[in-house]
Amino acid sequence: NLTWIVKGKTYQINNEIKLEEILSHLMFELYPLTPEVRNDGYNRREINNVQLKAGYKLIEHILHNPFEKDLGIEGNGPEYLIYATVFKNNGLNLNSLESISSKELMELRSALILELNRGSEGSLDKLVNIMDRKPFGIRKPLIPVLLVALLRDKWDQLLFYRNGMFISQLNGEHIYTMVSEPDQYQYVFMHFKDEMNSFVRYLQDLFRNYIDPENRGLNKPLLVISA
Repeated sequence: NLTWIVKGKTYQINNEIKLEEILSHLMFELYPLTPEVRNDGYNRREINNVQLKAGYKLIEHILHNPFEKDLGIEGNGPEYLIYATVFKNNGLNLNSLESISSKELMELRSALILELNRGSEGSLDKLVNIMDRKPFGIRKPLIPVLLVALLRDKWDQLLFYRNGMFISQLNGEHIYTMVSEPDQYQYVFMHFKDEMNSFVRYLQDLFRNYIDPENRGLNKPLLVISA
């Protein structure tokens, strides 16, 4: 028999179901653009090591196999479940990032790109804060996956630094570490036009036989230069 008063409105709470309804309503008001990810093992504040390693693997699939079917994931392991609940269920296709089915993810992508277009460099925590705070409220384990996925068409135009030192190669684990302490990292965004991106892709195809597999984590322009 509780009585809650929230912003001048009185709520009578007689059971747990009523309490859940009120809390859900309040959360929808605070976070109207939180995307729906039905994955209780991963979409939580803290995840176990199995889920964490699955997140690392998924990010590497996003980086290296963005246009393959199911991102090149084989089997039905935990990384596939994250892919299915985040990508497939929300109509997130890396081939068509301008037409994501999920309104919430489309809005989040727009907010991230707007921040990138404000200038040529910034602190990584600016991007992480957009995802973490209102109106999106993304839980931390999801942030690295969504950051790379929603900016995959811009990712090869991003360079990352820590304490002024350039980070040449990134893998899934590195990206999780960066997102866990984003105020320690800075990014530089190279504003390439579509023609430049096409040119880089052409060079990558032309020199593909000279690309060292150990350099797969390099930013694409740097990968082509090294080849």
